[in-house]
Amino acid sequence: MEINQTTIDSLKGNSLLSQWEKDFIESVSDFFSKKGRVSAAQERVLIRCFDKCSPQKQKESDEWAAKYDAEKRKIALLCARYYENLGYFRNLCSAVIKDPDNFMLTEEQWTKMCQNTYAQRVIENSKTPFQFELGDLARVRQTINQGHLTPAVGSEPFYYSKVKGQAVIIIDRKDPIEKPEQYKVVRCSLIANSAISFWCEERKLKNFKSKK
Repeated sequence: MEINQTTIDSLKGNSLLSQWEKDFIESVSDFFSKKGRVSAAQERVLIRCFDKCSPQKQKESDEWAAKYDAEKRKIALLCARYYENLGYFRNLCSAVIKDPDNFMLTEEQWTKMCQNTYAQRVIENSKTPFQFELGDLARVRQTINQGHLTPAVGSEPFYYSKVKGQAVIIIDRKDPIEKPEQYKVVRCSLIANSAISFWCEERKLKNFKSKK
């Protein structure tokens, strides 16, 4: 494709381009109008942009948009909330959370953010019921370590080995939609000392059976 003012300007505002690429096109358009040419580096980026906005890529984008339904938007928001807390996909998470009803991930972005192993666990977790209800008794598994427990705000300091095998009562649960995780997370209070409470994954607990 010949690079001239018309072909450069035809890329302005194209939805298939990233914000950086859109800004680049604006800058190159101004540069070309003054110099009547582009640099070798600018030409390489322009060629990439032309390819990205080809009729075939536009067709594929339109087909993806037609499939981007309410369920995909729901999943995108769930994954965005999950990754926002971890610091991954920062720009995408911000865009999805800010305008979940209108912002659309590209098919490539969807695959990377919503189809990986961790995201699939988050999605599955959002659909499964809690094992324990509020007020239920449980027992902490012997296999836990320090990394499995997060002291709750206001809890008395404790060392994880002191709660191994101990009986607890479920006093709160983390909403898997509003605060998505890979596994169900509950807040426990130690029966022997209610001043000790912590958050942990349900799988780190087992059904309560009294010790004889």
